[in-house]
Amino acid sequence: MRRSVLTVATGLSVLALVACGSGSLSDGTAPSATGGESTAPASTLAQGDNPATPATTATAPAPGDTAAPAADITTVDQLKAALAAEHSTEAWYASITDITLETHLGAPVLVLQATWDNLTTDYDTRSQVLDPAMEAINSYDTPLAINIASRDVNGAFSATGGGGTDIGPLHELVALPPAPTTPDELSSWLATVFGPGGLVPLGPEETWYSSITSIAMEDLGNGSQLMVTTTLGPDDKTEQESLALAVRLTGSPLTEMWNVRGSGDFFSAWGGWGGAAPGTGGWFYPLPV
Repeated sequence: MRRSVLTVATGLSVLALVACGSGSLSDGTAPSATGGESTAPASTLAQGDNPATPATTATAPAPGDTAAPAADITTVDQLKAALAAEHSTEAWYASITDITLETHLGAPVLVLQATWDNLTTDYDTRSQVLDPAMEAINSYDTPLAINIASRDVNGAFSATGGGGTDIGPLHELVALPPAPTTPDELSSWLATVFGPGGLVPLGPEETWYSSITSIAMEDLGNGSQLMVTTTLGPDDKTEQESLALAVRLTGSPLTEMWNVRGSGDFFSAWGGWGGAAPGTGGWFYPLPV
């Protein structure tokens, strides 16, 4: 068996994972420092795997109860029970309100629901929570944690790390088409890999692919650039990240500088990953053994 481990700087966009193949990461400009260590009483993680389920406060097991042994932690509820039993009095614990298991680009991702706003909470404050939280989760060596991410109170989605045995990036999971060099080829690449009946089945909650309405070159005044038009809006933060990661994973040179136009006035510009091999980096996937 092969073990892979990925540690990502706290609070990075999931797009940073694309650049994680073998090098170090930087999260660019740090948010303004306004956060501080939580002094609220330690609460515990909400029970249930469904993000739509209202958060309820769980308590540490009563005397005589025991959390599941590490080898037996195969569900999110078991993981939350173990964390409640062993870490509920630690400073970081109150800042994680829930843990959910989600699917992003067809990969399983354990998502820590955090109490902060990424834009107003500084890097060090987030690290003081996410670093020990991930250390605690990884100590169980559970297969749930091959990918770990966090989501702030506004829905901003950030990769934090992952690892495990018999896992690998997208290009090790399936034989990918060559890197596309035209908008039509890029559209075909996405359809082949992530479209209906494609190589990688998406999760039922993933809407980024079906939101694409066109892929073309467009001149916005600084030369012709790739434009992906979508029905996503400014509140669709997780699906925006998935769309951008999927486009970058094509390895197309068109993604050196490219843009997304969404519903209403939503617009975002991306860049910096043109020419990388298709499927390099990104989320880890369980590999056949």
